[in-house]
Amino acid sequence: MSTTRVMSNKCTTITAGISTLLPNNNNTPTTNTNLPPAALNFSSHRMMYHGNLLGEFILGMGSDSKLHYVQMALTSYHPSLPRIRASANMGASHYPIQLSSEHQLSSQKNQHTLKLGCGIGMHGQFEFKCLSKRMISKYGKFGIGLRHGTQEGLQWIWKLERGNVCLNIPINIASAIGGYHPAAYYYKLYTMTLFTLLIDLAVNDLVDLVKHRVLPNSSSGNNNKQDKEEQHNRKKHKIKEGKLLQQQKDRKDAHTQLLLMMKQSQRKRVLEESKDGLVILNATYGRSTTGLDPKQKKQH
Repeated sequence: MSTTRVMSNKCTTITAGISTLLPNNNNTPTTNTNLPPAALNFSSHRMMYHGNLLGEFILGMGSDSKLHYVQMALTSYHPSLPRIRASANMGASHYPIQLSSEHQLSSQKNQHTLKLGCGIGMHGQFEFKCLSKRMISKYGKFGIGLRHGTQEGLQWIWKLERGNVCLNIPINIASAIGGYHPAAYYYKLYTMTLFTLLIDLAVNDLVDLVKHRVLPNSSSGNNNKQDKEEQHNRKKHKIKEGKLLQQQKDRKDAHTQLLLMMKQSQRKRVLEESKDGLVILNATYGRSTTGLDPKQKKQH
């Protein structure tokens, strides 16, 4: 049972919960004086720096007032940078210090992500993991990767997500280096890395095949929108070209008419000069401003 409250600043979320644990003695009946132990947990999440950084604090303790685990983490949410998470815990994992980075490998958000992580434990223990995750449906994701740790050895990770439901399937490939010859261990690591990459690419090709061939109507909405935009752009381009062609034609016609008028006016001028007639040397069209006051000229 848990309860969640959003604080008044709308940047902080606090969750508190309680759960029961199995008793140590399975044959011991549960009575008022012998109740099963309970686990209490408290978590706080706060967005900082205009939503670019998320701070987390998680605390777990038992009904006996003993501290079970505590964890603090910072996660970056900058839109143009990979999502980086740094955490420190005590009692929650074999590796108290953990660092991870999640990269977007496609133009569409969350379509294909690559997550790299490492952990450092006590007495030289360490962990390294790599997970590739792809969208296989509107709400479903498929992930595959490898994890190496001094505690678990080499593990092949399969992951399926559907909304908030997540299924992790770790498959042990080899134990730690101390149990195997290093050359054999590294050969298995190289083989499984290549095999994982091939499966990831095959899943990508299969998803594309289903989207474009088996279910062509799934992307018909986007295609229709793109087609309408292309038709609109082509129509605008044709209208613009038509206006330019019409302007060029009008200029050519005006220039042709001007040449005809010049030839005709020259003939008339020569004819009038030969008859000692009227020859117009300069003509001004519009209202004349000569002989007016400066104020009247400004008005005209």
